[in-house]
Amino acid sequence: MKFSTIKLSNFGPIKSGVIGNEKITVFFGPNNSGKSMTSKLIHAISSFDPNESKKMTERFKRGVGPITTEKMALAHIVRSMGLPLSQIKTRDETICNISIVNSKNTIKIKIPLKIARSMILYQHLIFSNRIPTKSSLYIPASRTGIIQFFTNITQMRSNLLNDMLSAFSTLREEKQNVSPKELKRFLESTGSLPASMNEFYDMVLDAYAKGITDEFQELFKDLFAGQIILSKFTFMQSLMFQDDKGVAVKIEDAGSGVLSSFPILLGIPYVKNGGSLIIEEPEAHMEPIRQFKLMEQLWQVSKERKIHLHFTTHSDTIIKKLLSMVSQKILKPSELGLYYFDREKGKSTTIKKMPVDKDGNAEQPIFDQAMDAMVDAFSK
Repeated sequence: MKFSTIKLSNFGPIKSGVIGNEKITVFFGPNNSGKSMTSKLIHAISSFDPNESKKMTERFKRGVGPITTEKMALAHIVRSMGLPLSQIKTRDETICNISIVNSKNTIKIKIPLKIARSMILYQHLIFSNRIPTKSSLYIPASRTGIIQFFTNITQMRSNLLNDMLSAFSTLREEKQNVSPKELKRFLESTGSLPASMNEFYDMVLDAYAKGITDEFQELFKDLFAGQIILSKFTFMQSLMFQDDKGVAVKIEDAGSGVLSSFPILLGIPYVKNGGSLIIEEPEAHMEPIRQFKLMEQLWQVSKERKIHLHFTTHSDTIIKKLLSMVSQKILKPSELGLYYFDREKGKSTTIKKMPVDKDGNAEQPIFDQAMDAMVDAFSK
């Protein structure tokens, strides 16, 4: 679902705020101020199909009665965010309000204290009939650990199968081939995967199955010397990082900068035209010069494919790079949304938008105060 603005009140640590949907939207501010929660909310909204309520009403009208867009949106958001209701609404507040405004209408959602039985049914209807649309991709800050986890979990699955064969038959131990679909089913059987991560898991597993696109390779080579290749010498196909000297290691054993950037570059061709790419801390494990390059790459692709970019960041380098792109006329002021999550210790967050002028200057003195607060929080 496309939106122009989202209005929030009593949403987690956020007391109030209004967020736009500029070409590049940046959330910055102290830890635990609601940046990640808001990113997950944007992903949930962007991946929601407002026509779904009509389809579901027609299909299940005898059993559940009319299914409104508001009810479906509420069920989708709560399930996608994967948080208990007590964490979605602000503590001691009775209700959380979310207003989603687009060119056609406004959807007003109130998140209650308890989940009604009907909402559980709606969640089941949505996710049991889920078809990945690639309209939105959420890339978490924990991406490096998740990718390193894939090798361990496939090894675990292989050992379990071999132990079962050894225990109940005289068959000799053999390595088992693991398809990405089988691996995802195994992951789901070991615990509930966060719904907000569905597309991320699908994307990475797809890379293990099919290899890497030419578009990715061009972007990767521009950012790092080398390439990502698919190797088949183990019980499951492995993604390898091959440097410019031809030395190859598994992707999970590559440098942290390579490992952190890999899913970001992978996500660019994965998201369909007109979709949303939501990245937490794109600067992670990269020196400033590569942070600059990554921003340029993402903006170029955003222009070509009309993808909306949403970042959370603790890096003043990222913010200053984007502002410099405005001053160089690469980026228009209206295409950059800077949102400061202002939260004092022991208080709720207020989201403040910082206007940017044509010379790439953010509103003063609030912007400098926000930058100083980020540096002070990081240095403590």
